[in-house]
Amino acid sequence: MKKFLMTSVAASALIAGPAFAQQWDHPPDPPAGYSDYYHDATGSPDVAARYGYRAGYDDGVSDKAKGHSFRPTEDDNYKHVPDIHDAGMNRQHAKDRYREAYVHGYEHGYGPHS
Repeated sequence: MKKFLMTSVAASALIAGPAFAQQWDHPPDPPAGYSDYYHDATGSPDVAARYGYRAGYDDGVSDKAKGHSFRPTEDDNYKHVPDIHDAGMNRQHAKDRYREAYVHGYEHGYGPHS
């Protein structure tokens, strides 16, 4: 079973396994910095980007707090993309969008690094 760790804002909307895909109807509110990269259409959020950015942001904050080096592509939430069902996107496009947003969120959450 894949695990997907996020803060309380999004944790209640996530369930591992087949039921997980049904939870994509209510993506989390984007954290600060999201709008620097993504602009959701009115009434139609970019679900893959929102979840990717939120997961990356949370992992970046956590890694920085734990003293880890800057490593956005090494966390499990980057490597193991959940089964995203986003209108108009096939599975690979959704995975790519999630990972792109994850890296941006991680950079923002981690903050300045050398």
